[in-house]
Amino acid sequence: MNSLPRRTILGATCAALLCACSGGAELPKAGAEAAPAPSATSPADGVGGAPIVTLPPLPPGPSPDVVPQATRFSRLTHAQWENTVRDLLHLDAAPGLSARFTGDTTQGLFDNNSASLKVTDGLQQDYAQASAELAARVVADPQTFAALLPPGLPASGPERDRGFVEGFAGRAFRRPLTEAEVARFTTLFSQGAELVASGDPFRDGVQVTIEALLLSPHFLYRTELGTGPGVTRLSAFEIASKLAYALTNTMPDAALTVAASENRLTTTEEIRVEATRLLASPLGREAVANYHAQLLRMHTYPLLEKDQTLFPLWNEPVRGLLRQETLRYIEEIVYGRQGTLADLLLTPMTYVNQTTAPIYGVTGNFGAELTQVELEPTQRAGILTQLGFLASNAYSTEIDSIHRGVFVHDRVLCTTLPEAAPNITFPKGGGTTNRERIEGHTGDGTCGAGCHSVLINPAGFAFEHYDAIGQYRTTDNGFPVNAKDAFGFDGGEPKPFDGAVEFSRFVSTARSAHDCYAKDWLEFLHGRSTAPSDRALVERVGASSHGAQAPVTELILELVSSEAFLSRNSEGAAP
Repeated sequence: MNSLPRRTILGATCAALLCACSGGAELPKAGAEAAPAPSATSPADGVGGAPIVTLPPLPPGPSPDVVPQATRFSRLTHAQWENTVRDLLHLDAAPGLSARFTGDTTQGLFDNNSASLKVTDGLQQDYAQASAELAARVVADPQTFAALLPPGLPASGPERDRGFVEGFAGRAFRRPLTEAEVARFTTLFSQGAELVASGDPFRDGVQVTIEALLLSPHFLYRTELGTGPGVTRLSAFEIASKLAYALTNTMPDAALTVAASENRLTTTEEIRVEATRLLASPLGREAVANYHAQLLRMHTYPLLEKDQTLFPLWNEPVRGLLRQETLRYIEEIVYGRQGTLADLLLTPMTYVNQTTAPIYGVTGNFGAELTQVELEPTQRAGILTQLGFLASNAYSTEIDSIHRGVFVHDRVLCTTLPEAAPNITFPKGGGTTNRERIEGHTGDGTCGAGCHSVLINPAGFAFEHYDAIGQYRTTDNGFPVNAKDAFGFDGGEPKPFDGAVEFSRFVSTARSAHDCYAKDWLEFLHGRSTAPSDRALVERVGASSHGAQAPVTELILELVSSEAFLSRNSEGAAP
């Protein structure tokens, strides 16, 4: 059968299916933008706008579980689409088709921010092509095709068709189908023999059904379809889906689906049991790595260029090791040691091999594999003194104190900084130190005296001991390094420090750092920017991190078992 007429027929059939939604809710159609997020969750309320410290005062007697209004339709990211297709179709690996998808414009810190995830006309076409390819591919592979068939499927007849629809479509939609949906997709299944005409009616029905399901908004979006006045608890299947995508970046696994079907996601204890299991899984560990990779902007690491004449230890392999080093460190702190945010900031340990050990000044017999080593505690303390952060906030020939300071404010303390003046450049080289050149243009008595000399410069000058590739140094251009300054943490009196190790200790005890870390985790796990009504929850989790020194994993569990995560608000956010 000619592919164009088939595409036209199947496209029209699918268009009708896409409009039909359960519970009376109207889903965004493929090719249409997702329902816009209300103003309470606009980008101006999260990273990229005002941080937690600038949120308006809470009303009297706030609850930490105030639920802000948010979109009911969160489109899957390209990575989530890949993972979901892999797991739904029982593929050995993600298909990789999203590499040619229309790209998303990231809003906020993380790529799963729902405000950024639209289905444009171009992406709709990408989805259509990918779903047609995948459906044809899986039915052509006998082993994959057999794995798709639900257990206990009748051997023949209409009940066999219906059984496939109920079983497979339920997995695709991450919830049981309504009777009307079963009827519609069973009708489509029966048309497969005409639309594909391979001579095998059952296989043809499977092919067209898979193709239609992969184009459905119920597959492409993580939906919250429940209706009701005010705050309502998500259904068990909606909680399972939200937990799975937050903690594993893919669809619910079999155990989580069973828990939802048996209504075992109703209490905080039940949810924490499943969340703990997911968080400890390989996919959960990948999600924790993904959070930190985006937070630390690790996508820039492979692109770093350094002057190899000035820095002969820098080479192509180093660039590929920076991300691995920091993620191994985070894995060890978070999972191996059940560590805290303070541990991430202060532990003088890392992973090196024969290429990076000389940069750290570590001696020993190292091979190609990364090996855990203890570092000189007077020179190194945690992620802010590792090569990735230091080298990515530096030029090819010398350090970049300003952007090191901005990074600390933006990603560690959540400070709102004034907009930088356009087209400002700072001279490089010369007979003075880097610090003296920066102070000459941004210090006291200059146009940058306010923001730079009080906020940015002190945080950046803490790292003067590290050159453009992260090596520890005691001189700069022949002059002694000066890494002393003072900084007013949490808006208090400036505290004097000497170097990055002491500065990191102050950061680790600053309440703003713990609130910032909690806020960023909330955004990552919820897939949205923070709203003013999130403040109480952020402060509660920040207090767990700061005062109780709760492990990172406990902070995550606290966030995903909160009412704000498990409910939706149909009437708007609290002020």
